[in-house]
Amino acid sequence: MAEPSRTIAVLVANPALGSILSMVLASVPSYRVRPFDSEVALVTYMRLAPVDVVVTDFDSAGARADRVTRDLRADDAIPYRDYQVIALA
Repeated sequence: MAEPSRTIAVLVANPALGSILSMVLASVPSYRVRPFDSEVALVTYMRLAPVDVVVTDFDSAGARADRVTRDLRADDAIPYRDYQVIALA
């Protein structure tokens, strides 16, 4: 029986880190990786489709991990609430 697919959203400040992280995660057959360039793009996607894990970091001045997490948790327009956040320091 095939494992269920997990969607992982990646929002990091450094494009090189984002590419490497996405590539490594995408090597797992049951992971679907969605990289994002901005918090707005991430929130828009999460309002439309479920995400299992959000990976974000503290390096972006406009989208720090703690603020992104707070904004996601407070957004009532996101219908799929069962997700985890991994914050990279």
